[in-house]
Amino acid sequence: MSRLAIASLAVAVLAVPAATMAKEKADPPMQAIIACASLASDGARLRCYDSTMVDFKRALDKGDLVLSGNKEPKALQGIVTASGSSGNNRFWVQLDSGDRWSLLPEYDREKPPPVGAKMKVSKEFFGTYKISGRGWHISDARYLGRRP
Repeated sequence: MSRLAIASLAVAVLAVPAATMAKEKADPPMQAIIACASLASDGARLRCYDSTMVDFKRALDKGDLVLSGNKEPKALQGIVTASGSSGNNRFWVQLDSGDRWSLLPEYDREKPPPVGAKMKVSKEFFGTYKISGRGWHISDARYLGRRP
């Protein structure tokens, strides 16, 4: 990735409205990028951006972070097209709609829902979500956004 592309991406990320950041705590890769902006020296700031972009891109690729203006899921059911682990008993899934979800199972699980599993999402009274599927007990879910 060229320095110009990295700098352009960093500027776009930093352009996220402050109101959005106040509502939701920024993910660690975003916090690292935001911290780079406080460096006065151009060279130090660019080196900081260069080093933080590796973790930022990794988080995007893993599904831990999704750049999306979509605040509501496209569908409340779908087929898992990708999934993975994002920590101790935490997982993520992407459904065929492009919607990405973070899962916190109520019971310990070793693996995420498999690709091809049919999942159903329900919106609870206070705007929280639950997700379940065949062979996957109900779990708390957080909508991460939609991958294009």
